[in-house]
Amino acid sequence: MDNEVLLSLDNVAVELGGALRVAQASFKLQAGEIASVVGANGAGKTTLLRAIAGDFMRKHEISGEITFYGHPLHALLPRQRALRMAVLAQQNTLGFPFLVREVIALGRAPHDTGAVNDNKIVEHCAEQFDVRHLLGRIYTELSGGERQRVHLARVFAQLAAPGEAADARLLLLDEPMNALDYKHQQQVAAAIAGIAEHNVAVLQVMHDINLATQYSTRVLALLNGKLHSDGDVANFMQAHILNAVFDIDARLMQHPDSGRAMLA
Repeated sequence: MDNEVLLSLDNVAVELGGALRVAQASFKLQAGEIASVVGANGAGKTTLLRAIAGDFMRKHEISGEITFYGHPLHALLPRQRALRMAVLAQQNTLGFPFLVREVIALGRAPHDTGAVNDNKIVEHCAEQFDVRHLLGRIYTELSGGERQRVHLARVFAQLAAPGEAADARLLLLDEPMNALDYKHQQQVAAAIAGIAEHNVAVLQVMHDINLATQYSTRVLALLNGKLHSDGDVANFMQAHILNAVFDIDARLMQHPDSGRAMLA
């Protein structure tokens, strides 16, 4: 269902190693939204995504309430989450000599859609991220940018729902443009915008503000673990907000094509 509230956070806090990394985070995310989480280094962006992914379940680590798909996150079995939530971590460690095809196919592991459908999905996602020519290569022999695109294909394959109207799903991306050249950044941006149109909510950590605001529908800015601002791109791209969030002297200019504000 369009505009379905898929994810809800209510006063979520995360404490790790005696330090409060995220404090009193509250927001809702609907299917179809592309929300970028921004902030300075150490602001709590990755920790926030990890909390939503279910990495912290112990009471001394996390407090507050995370609701996903109408249920408390902690009450969902791993497969229940995996069928509707895919996560691209900031660091993807995979030391085994899997073929690229096998790495992308890992995204289909939670599903029961059959080998024929799964193979079509793997090839489609490989094409989407320009790694189809690498399907027979060994993953560990790839460059950093190629590995990143393989993992993007994997998480997109995980959320693929062939042959029927798809339930609302959530895509969590931590620095999806990491190690990518300009051409592939634009391809990934288009793919993210495209999947959001198919009943998927996207929550992504981004460092390149100008790139993030090209295709995001919403920006959540963290400052010292707290949600400093939450709104659409136009409201975020103001000098006083950027100055506070990043501790800079922001200078803005207008994009010559889109007319959107961007950092000079």
